[in-house]
Amino acid sequence: MPRHAKTSKPKSANRHFEMPLKNPTDCDCEKCRANEEAHIVTVSLDLAYRHLRRPVPTFQSIDWSQPSDQIELALFYLEALVFHLNNRPQTPAQRHKAIAEYKANFSYTWSWTSSLVRSVLKDVPRTIEKRVQQDRAIAILPRVVVIPTDDGSGIDSAWTLLVMERFPKFFALFTQALIDVLNTPRHPSLASTMLELLDFILSATTASPDPELSFRVVDSFGNAPGSMIYLFSYVSKEIRKHPSDPFFRPSELKYALRILLFMARCSTVFVISLFHLHFPVHSFYRWCRVLLSPQRLVDFVENSEDKEGSHRDLAQASVKANSYAETTLYLVKCIVEVFRIAINLFGPPPMVLFLHGGLLHSLIFASNLIVYDEARPVAPAYFRQGLRPNHDKANGTRGNDIGTVNGTLGDMLKDILQLLPSMVACTRILNLFLESLKRIEEVEFSFFDLTDSEDEDEDAESVHEDEASEDEDDDRDRDAEREVLRTHRKLVKVFMDNIVPDSPNPTLGHLATVWQDIVDHAPGAKDLRQEFEDLGFVICVNPECPFQGTSLRTKLRRLRCAKCKTTIYCSRSCQKWDWKYHNHREDCDSLYTSGLLRPILTKVDERFIEWTGDQRQTA
Repeated sequence: MPRHAKTSKPKSANRHFEMPLKNPTDCDCEKCRANEEAHIVTVSLDLAYRHLRRPVPTFQSIDWSQPSDQIELALFYLEALVFHLNNRPQTPAQRHKAIAEYKANFSYTWSWTSSLVRSVLKDVPRTIEKRVQQDRAIAILPRVVVIPTDDGSGIDSAWTLLVMERFPKFFALFTQALIDVLNTPRHPSLASTMLELLDFILSATTASPDPELSFRVVDSFGNAPGSMIYLFSYVSKEIRKHPSDPFFRPSELKYALRILLFMARCSTVFVISLFHLHFPVHSFYRWCRVLLSPQRLVDFVENSEDKEGSHRDLAQASVKANSYAETTLYLVKCIVEVFRIAINLFGPPPMVLFLHGGLLHSLIFASNLIVYDEARPVAPAYFRQGLRPNHDKANGTRGNDIGTVNGTLGDMLKDILQLLPSMVACTRILNLFLESLKRIEEVEFSFFDLTDSEDEDEDAESVHEDEASEDEDDDRDRDAEREVLRTHRKLVKVFMDNIVPDSPNPTLGHLATVWQDIVDHAPGAKDLRQEFEDLGFVICVNPECPFQGTSLRTKLRRLRCAKCKTTIYCSRSCQKWDWKYHNHREDCDSLYTSGLLRPILTKVDERFIEWTGDQRQTA
């Protein structure tokens, strides 16, 4: 506590309140939080507002190595005012009066807060003591702009929107502070607090009468230098932590993925930026591999192996007493929903990314999550604790559903699979799907080979039981491989047993029907494509190719531009001619700069679609 803070018991209790004061620590684990000692101090509201009305020093003059008494008092009184609004028991009349006074003096509060935060962002903490003080200043930022409603039923989103309107530099400062928290070793709780505020701000913008506010906020955060890189890096670091890790914070991951989902739904430009580069897409791949790893998913199955009954009983038993299941399900649904949005917007290119990253067979292996999601009688509310925007639906506001996950995981997978038959004319999509299907079938039938090999090993061990093994490492590798096969076998068994056309659950039944249709359709599409290739149609982008459209009745080896990967030539001479006289370089650069969303339907695919139509008419 600052040396000059008043702590004596006042005469007027209405203008004073008691606040527990803890010594700040550098750790956020449960042990350290339990060992924190707090003592009670009495704070005067009059002294707090009187001090904050004083002239604010420039952020360049604030030295966190030796903060002045004025700075320490300002920080203390800011924390006290936030506590007074949010934590102190008050009657409705007292709360209304406190909130009105806080709003009337907010310009002074914001001046001090912005100056303190800007001073932190210009300085790099080199000692723990200095960092602890700076962390207190950053922690104030999200708390001063979030206040309760007059009736105490939630958070006043209208006030947050008013702050963003009155102080246009607020969101830019907040974005810089969030990037600093994600990139600098700060107190662990700061990331959760800042991500929660960003999630709240994005949700609050949907209640604004300005329909463009959400897009402007998304654009501002998405275009901030380093914002998305640090956010993705932070999620990649946190998602690798095991659920049993005491530092595993599922709420932070929920906030981060919910933010990405909100931004994808608000802005097509943001979706393009996500799928334009390899880094975000490969991050999605890594997150799914961690969340849907067999070691984690098989626990859900093993807990339900001895249970009998419907898919509903199986799912409820499989995740009983496993709080991580809800977090896993929500994070996976956020990632799949982002891909579903991209596929609906841009078609084949995101579908290629979805299949190429192994998300399809990963979701098949994760069918226990799909079953569990369908079995829940009521989907749990996303925010069990934390900030809740108080949207007035009676006034026609749009609510905050744009940041939530609509539908179950089975619905999402079904919607994606329904689009596959219309895209298998693209040879890349067809081959990737067949590759995923092959991996699933290999797992399904490998169980019998695995059993036979185990019997052989047992016989060999009985013969050589007295001999020392020289290949212990190979044995361990073989055992690990068998364990993975067993795990995949269990996961596929859940899919085969529960996702069937006659399932009592309509979503699972529809998903099974769609899956079976595409599984039956794909081999025929492959045979039809092979028949087309055997005809040897000459297909060349060069408009002056003399052999264009002719059929050589033999399979051709076509050439493809190595840079854009979509332009097809029949020979090197046609390629050179097209580059020299038809300026393919400009088209190639344009396609290449489209990134991972560049068109993947080639001239060969287009000719195959035409040929297929002709075959149907002939038949």
